Amino acid sequence: MTGNEVFAAAAAYLAQTRPDSEEWKPFVPHWLNLLLQESLPYENAWRTIQGMELLKEAPILTQERMDEPLVYHEALVRTALPYGLASDFWRDDDNDYRANDFRARYIAALEDCLQAEAQTVKDCY
Repeated sequence: MTGNEVFAAAAAYLAQTRPDSEEWKPFVPHWLNLLLQESLPYENAWRTIQGMELLKEAPILTQERMDEPLVYHEALVRTALPYGLASDFWRDDDNDYRANDFRARYIAALEDCLQAEAQTVKDCY
């Protein structure tokens, strides 16, 4: 998914389309950058489980890069990030109840993305 697709998914939680949500367009890259930074430990934990190279830093979006694919785990991008961005939309709309609800969904989705596998522990002593 791209940043714009995350934007569209988050807007759908407010029963809006992207064109209905243009007032947020200047802020979305910045809000997504915060969410990407917050979710970096979860992305790297997933990468550790999968035996993939860890990211040294979160991707940084600008308006010009909103159509580029995000290099994060698909579950984070499809589930967690839209919830987090919707929380920012509701916060901007001064709806604290819905902002907190979607923030909680975002945090739960981050944790749900980590499905650990049991491994043998090596005794070092």
